[in-house]
Amino acid sequence: MNDKVFANGLIVKERHPKTPEYVICNLSIKVDEFIKTLEENASNGWVNINCMVAKSGKHYAEIDTWQPTQGDSAKQGIAQAKAVVEPASFVDDDIPFSNYELKVHW
Repeated sequence: MNDKVFANGLIVKERHPKTPEYVICNLSIKVDEFIKTLEENASNGWVNINCMVAKSGKHYAEIDTWQPTQGDSAKQGIAQAKAVVEPASFVDDDIPFSNYELKVHW
């Protein structure tokens, strides 16, 4: 399990009981700290942040550090899919126009 990376400068507050139901939570941003957090954690120009609830019930913001990976099973699945959609050309005299070749380009 990866260590938590907190979104410094971003404070998640509980919704005040008198606020409307459509307000999920309140966020406070300390600009200089949050800009530094964004710059340090940007990936392709983006930073994903999860608003979490600790076991204690306190809300906090955590940087989502998950990165997709393409493991061997995914590579095998892609190869299988390509084999299905790129069959060798076939000819069946009973089917009109069967001499056309099906090709899908990725």
